[in-house]
Amino acid sequence: DRRQRQMCIRDSSQDNLLKNHRIVYYCRIFVSTLAGCAAGILGFQGWAGLFVYLLITALTALFLLFKIKFKVQDFFQAPSTLVMEGVFQGLFTYVMFWALGFNLVHTFA
Repeated sequence: DRRQRQMCIRDSSQDNLLKNHRIVYYCRIFVSTLAGCAAGILGFQGWAGLFVYLLITALTALFLLFKIKFKVQDFFQAPSTLVMEGVFQGLFTYVMFWALGFNLVHTFA
C-alpha cells in the first residue's frame, strides 16, 4: 500500500511538472504572438525588432517568476526551464506575426 502511494505521488508530480512546462510554453507563444503583431504594426525593424522580442521574453520570465513567488524549485526541475522553455519557438512565432503586422500596415497601405 505504501509503495503504491509513493508511485501515485511520483506520477502526480511528473504530471504537474509537464503541466507547468506546457503553461510556460503556451504563455511564451501567446506573448510572442501579441508582441510580434505590436512590433510589426509599430514598424520596428532590424535590431529594434530583436530588442522588442528579447525585452518581451525577459518580461514574460519575470512575470512568471513573480507568479510563482520566486519558488522555481517547487514548480520546475531546473531554473533555466523558466527562462528557456519555448524561446526559439516563440522567436519563430514572433517573426511570423511581426511580418504579418508589418506587411498589413506598412506595405499594403
